[in-house]
Amino acid sequence: MFGVFNLIFLPMFYRTGYKTGIPFLLSGVAMGVVTVIAEVAINLVPGWKVALDSIEPAYLPQRLLAMFVGLAVFAVTTIVAYQLSVVRFERLDL
Repeated sequence: MFGVFNLIFLPMFYRTGYKTGIPFLLSGVAMGVVTVIAEVAINLVPGWKVALDSIEPAYLPQRLLAMFVGLAVFAVTTIVAYQLSVVRFERLDL
């Protein structure tokens, strides 16, 4: 969800370099949508709720896998957001 926020906010912000309101609002809404989708998926897919919401040590591999997949998605989306932002910042002449 933070990767989605970065992917929307940073390139939109560096389009002008001054206005943060609309990029922040749109990024926050997108982040909320991703959060709702993730929570609904966890509650609707059989087995995910037990594996991801449990504190049982038996489910540690599943939770670690979810953590590393989330970390990889965050890293990729943030790198893409950074690259888009660099291109837009270079076009912007502050």
